[in-house]
This record gives sequence, structure tokens and C-alpha cells, in this order.
Amino acid sequence: MSKSYSNLAKDGSARVIQVATSIQTSDATGTPQTSPLAYTTALITALTIPTRAAEIVLKPSTDLKVSEDSTMTSYFVILANTTQVFPLARADNFYVQGNSSDGTLNFYFHLI
Repeated sequence: MSKSYSNLAKDGSARVIQVATSIQTSDATGTPQTSPLAYTTALITALTIPTRAAEIVLKPSTDLKVSEDSTMTSYFVILANTTQVFPLARADNFYVQGNSSDGTLNFYFHLI
């Protein structure tokens, strides 16, 4: 008996592809950090990535440093009030810190 995949997303060649099925506005810690999340220039904040997360979508109110490195030795700056999407692959944590001022981060994870 063949299986029907009619409810799954397909590419241009009608092959089933994996796509995000929902979003989550909190991280995966025991006491979840939720969106919107306050951040500061003085503190590095860790977001624990949910196991089913494929990517994270971020929109900070001020310029925000983001990194896979807990020490923020290397980072990328997201400009204030812009939206940035990062694929997560097999990452466990994602770190954020205000670049030059404190602010608020709106975020969500795309889950598969």
C-alpha cells in the first residue's frame, strides 16, 4: 500500500520537502525566555534552541550583537528595527547582547 503525502509541501518537481510547520516565541530552557526579550549591553543573554527549530527570526529595537560564541568574541550586528533570519542546523545556543544601548528583542523559532 502506498502512502499519500498530499498534505505535505512539494517542490517544483512534486517532491516532498521539509518546511517549518509552526513557530515558537520562547526558548527551550526550564524557565523559558520569551519574546519580547529585554537585553542589555552589560549582559550576554543565551537563548537555548528548541530541538525542532530550523531557524530563528530576530527583530531588535536597537542594534544587537548575535553570536554562536558565549563570549561574544566574534559576532554579527543586526541593525535596529530590521528583521534577520538565521538557520540553526544543529546549534544548541544562540547568544545576544546590546551593541551600544539596551533594547527589546522580538524573536521566534521556525519549528519543523
